[in-house]
This record gives sequence, C-alpha cells and structure tokens, in this order.
Amino acid sequence: MLKRPRTLNTLIALALCVSLAACVSSQTTSFKIDDRDFPEKPDSFEIVVFEDELPDSEFTRIAHLNYHIEKTFFGPSGLKAAFDDLKKQARKVGADAIIEVKKTRSMLNETLIFNVSAVAIVFEE
Repeated sequence: MLKRPRTLNTLIALALCVSLAACVSSQTTSFKIDDRDFPEKPDSFEIVVFEDELPDSEFTRIAHLNYHIEKTFFGPSGLKAAFDDLKKQARKVGADAIIEVKKTRSMLNETLIFNVSAVAIVFEE
C-alpha cells in the first residue's frame, strides 16, 4: 500500500472543504399579475418590505416574485441574498414595495434549500 505524505492528505481535505463551501445554486423568477407596464425603478430606489403586515396605503399587486437557493451547510445564509434579490426583481417590474413574504426552508442530506416568495406592489396615488 502506497502511503501519501501528510501534507498531501491535508491539501486534499482542504480542497474538499473549499469545494463543498462553494456549492451554491440559485434561481429567481417573477411574473406579472397586472396587465399594465410600470417603469423600472433605479438601483438606488429603496423597496419597502412588509413582511408581516399590509401597508396602510391603497396598493395594487403587480407581480409574483420568487427566490430559490440550494447550498451546502458550509455556505452563508441565503436570507439576505433572497431579500436583496427580491428587491432587485421588484425594481425591474416597477414596484414600490413587496408584501406577503413567505419563507420556506428544508434540508436534503447536507444541502439547505431556501425558497422566499413575495408579491410586488405599487401604491395608488
């Protein structure tokens, strides 16, 4: 039996850890639920997030948004990335805010699966 040097074993273990940490797959989708076209908002526009309540102002639902990510447990949390992505999607469809945020989390072997969905809205003037 051929013995590998200890440094080679260490390098192999390190390479395996790095490759597991880098395993991330994400997918974003949005689809309109209003026939009107709204102008895209600039990147600097702050999308308001109503996670647990609805806004006091009158609004119209304009699109469903979804962020799905699968990653190994070594990767960072997907929730910040999910909200950043939902806001980016909302800007693209011309929304002022997102409501009805739903978060699900599951696990398959060492892979964490996050799915975050929301509804993009525009405020009535």
